[in-house]
Amino acid sequence: MKIVAILLLALAVVLGVVAFRQRGGSPSFASATVTVGCADELQAPVTAIVAAYQRESGVTIRLQSAPVAALFSALPDSKQFDLLLLSEDTPLADARKAGTVREILPLALRPPATATNTPAPGTNRVVAAVPASCPQPAAALGFARFLAAPEKGGPVFQQHGFTPADGDRWAPKPELILYSGGVNRLAIEKLLRQFADREGVNVTTVFNGCGVLCATMKAMGTNAGARFPDAYYACDLCFVPPVAAQFPEAVLLTETDIGIVVKKGNPRGVTTLADLAQPGLKLGLCNAEQSTLGFMTRGMLKATGLAAAVGKNVATEVPTADLLINQMRIGGLDAAIVYRVNAIPQADTLDFFPIQHAGAKAIQPFAVRERSPNRQLARRLLAHLQANRGEFEKAGFLWRGNEAPWKSKDIQVPDWLKP
Repeated sequence: MKIVAILLLALAVVLGVVAFRQRGGSPSFASATVTVGCADELQAPVTAIVAAYQRESGVTIRLQSAPVAALFSALPDSKQFDLLLLSEDTPLADARKAGTVREILPLALRPPATATNTPAPGTNRVVAAVPASCPQPAAALGFARFLAAPEKGGPVFQQHGFTPADGDRWAPKPELILYSGGVNRLAIEKLLRQFADREGVNVTTVFNGCGVLCATMKAMGTNAGARFPDAYYACDLCFVPPVAAQFPEAVLLTETDIGIVVKKGNPRGVTTLADLAQPGLKLGLCNAEQSTLGFMTRGMLKATGLAAAVGKNVATEVPTADLLINQMRIGGLDAAIVYRVNAIPQADTLDFFPIQHAGAKAIQPFAVRERSPNRQLARRLLAHLQANRGEFEKAGFLWRGNEAPWKSKDIQVPDWLKP
């Protein structure tokens, strides 16, 4: 039975991969010419890396060396450069806040100062920065990834006395795998397309109930050949601890409340959990083993002593709330428990009543897998999501993206959710 369960989960993942792949631009930028501004002290290793990249990719790199101060001064109007290679990164925080820089990729640490080698003042981090005005970001980022890759630019930096940064494994067109709870789909689908196009990568997203997603990841175990996700965007914090070993840190992004959805006008007068026990009412729930929403719904019903009375009316259990919304729209159910963000697009035909319970809200955290070969790319995806707060608020989420990250091992499941 265990083998069958694993095979079914694997099949679910494969189907998800086929359905939700966001493809970036062309995997080859052979016709591109990328203009790179390079700090003088980086010219030796970068020149060698440029030669290797041009041979391998066919891309033309136009390298222009200049003092790092001159490159920084060019940032406010940096249309002359597609990419800047800087031997210090102190002023970049201000440039990012001002909107003149988008992506910043760590490349290396500078060697210690000597009598013949005196680094510029500031931090010792060597970075690649993509100006916001860059007309061909995918081509610029492709070269930046090559510079940072441990099997490409990394050894060259090391030969010149630098300490290479922890870059992503090289691929001309990487594939980023994201596992996401279904509740996040409305807010992020467009953002994922934007990210894939800008980076020139593929983003494969598996949307499902977090119970299914966690079970799939646990079934993969330490199998080196498994297509383990690079990032995980859960429906709620309570589904991070099961995979904390792979995702040690969680960044909160959004919150949404949980409530009861009914037909417009509320013909059955359902507004509370107790009302769901009305005789003959057809109720839809999410499955407690497959989804965060189902898990939390079960906890609330048990905590309020309504599990048995309401359970008699359950007509269907599904992995994700959007399936319940579909059944409500065609008249198959009298009521369902969903997230507010699921109900908002159907406000013309459905009414939503928030559940009055302390646990009737879900907080959505984003986590990057610690050992992912694409962890830097996944962190840039997180930064892209954080930079687009308006898209989440437009979908009905409450924004939580300015809070400090959580250590996954420290996340505590509330008592009312414990078995």
